[in-house]
Amino acid sequence: APAEEPVAGEEDVASEEEVVAVPEEPVMPEELSMNELVRRQELKLAAEQTAAEAAAKYQAGEFTEAVELYKKARAKLMLAGRSPAILAEVQKVDAAIEGVYVDWGEALALEAKQLANVEQFDDAIDKLRKAIELDPARKAELQARIDEYLEMKDVARFESQIAEDRVDVGKTEREFDVDVLVEQGKVLYKNERLMDARDKFQQVLGIDPYQITAI
Repeated sequence: APAEEPVAGEEDVASEEEVVAVPEEPVMPEELSMNELVRRQELKLAAEQTAAEAAAKYQAGEFTEAVELYKKARAKLMLAGRSPAILAEVQKVDAAIEGVYVDWGEALALEAKQLANVEQFDDAIDKLRKAIELDPARKAELQARIDEYLEMKDVARFESQIAEDRVDVGKTEREFDVDVLVEQGKVLYKNERLMDARDKFQQVLGIDPYQITAI
């Protein structure tokens, strides 16, 4: 029997369908095969289990792991179809991920405050910048805190310099006295006035116990 000739335009339609991705339409359960129904139900159950694991990580403050697990749960749901029930579950997972990001940012902001209290300002600022990435809605508030920590860092550095100068006010004078006594001791030692040289070196050690020449 002669082969059937294709209907005019049929090849063109087929090629367009291969190129253009057609959005998946919601499929009613009665239109699915039993195997497909089972597969989708298994995916939904697996997604629920993964979401439960994500929630446990979230409660434990393990935010990175929680987000990763929630994203895996979402991916499984998307493979389970586009029914209203599945899409509703996807929205719940999206809301959970958003909640993790908000609380993660809050935890970082708290850590930043604790670091700033012990003058670890650079680490504190890094925490706040990460918090802004996670929760952009708080950008203005957290940026203001970053600016505050930068000012506190400058003040702390200035006060440290002042304190060092105050603690060791006579440093220059002491160093001069040590140099003079060491040279005097060397001259006395060279002239074999050993007792007098020893006295000079003992005076040096009284000023600077770590003076190697005098030891």
